[in-house]
Amino acid sequence: MQALGTEVGSAITPRTVMSLDGPLGAGKTCFVRGLVAGTGADISQVASPTFPLIHEYSGGRTPFVHLDLYRIGGESELAELGLDDYWNSDAVIAVEWGSRFPAWMPTRTHWISFEIDGEGRRVSEKLSS
Repeated sequence: MQALGTEVGSAITPRTVMSLDGPLGAGKTCFVRGLVAGTGADISQVASPTFPLIHEYSGGRTPFVHLDLYRIGGESELAELGLDDYWNSDAVIAVEWGSRFPAWMPTRTHWISFEIDGEGRRVSEKLSS
């Protein structure tokens, strides 16, 4: 997953928003580690943002924001995160569990699904229309 993320991250452009969805352990955070590496930023600080809900990474060719909506209890709690500021920034944004709040995701979102398939992983992508 990290190698795939690095490949995608090396070609990614500012203002790209991705929703990463799939079961725990499917490789979402590992994919993000690769995305961050692909932008040229230091990956040593990349971790699951489950407790601090938002991580911002700089030092690459584009700012990178990693959010996790897994623990968000509802739309009122989500509103407090100030997502519009992120959506309107030049950052690349990876949102774990974005499918929990699809109405809050920008129309340009890339919906990426992670699945555990036996001993391997499978990734598929769909762009919002």
